Order: sequence, then structure tokens, then C-alpha cells
Amino acid sequence: MPTDSHRTYGWTPYRDAMLARLVGAGYPWSVIGTLCGRTKKAARFRWGVLQSEGAVPALTKRKKVRVRWTQKMDALLVSLRQEGAPWAEIAVRLGVSLYAAWSRGQKIEQKEIKK
Repeated sequence: MPTDSHRTYGWTPYRDAMLARLVGAGYPWSVIGTLCGRTKKAARFRWGVLQSEGAVPALTKRKKVRVRWTQKMDALLVSLRQEGAPWAEIAVRLGVSLYAAWSRGQKIEQKEIKK
């Protein structure tokens, strides 16, 4: 009985899972290929095969969202930090990413130091 090895071209379930994790994490194809022990072209091709078989969901590119900071948001950020709130809570309260909140906090602190 023939096996499915002619369809996998040496890709194991472990490497398929690794491929899915790396693609999901947003690594570039050159890095993905290297970590999977393949070329970037082979990794992209295998990803297409997995998508066509329905083994992995199609990924959409996430667009970077630029936060438009207002004075009200800055005031809330400063007051929450003075109360000792963690950055994660501040980010949720402001509706921004953790990095965006932290980054804005650093900029505000730098402005205060320069005054």
C-alpha cells in the first residue's frame, strides 16, 4: 500500500507544527525556512500545501494601528501610573497595546525630566 510520503516531501507532523507556530508568530520566510531545515521557498510552498488541505487556517496580515494620543489619554496614563497600576492594566483601560502604553509613558517621563 502506498504511503503519503510522496505528498509530504519529508515534512513531519513536528515540522508542520513548527512551521505553523513560526508563521503565526510573524517570522520572515528566510528565518522560518532555516529553523525548519529548509529553504524559504520550500517553507512557503509547504505552508501553501497545508492551507490548501485545510490543515492550517489562512493568515491575514495585521495592519499596524497608530494610536492618536489625546491629552485626556495622557492624563489618565499619568494618574494610573501615580496610583501604581501595572502597564497591562493601563493598556487595557486606554484600549491600546501594552507596548504602546509603556512607550507613551516613557515619552511622558522624558518630557518631565527635561522640564
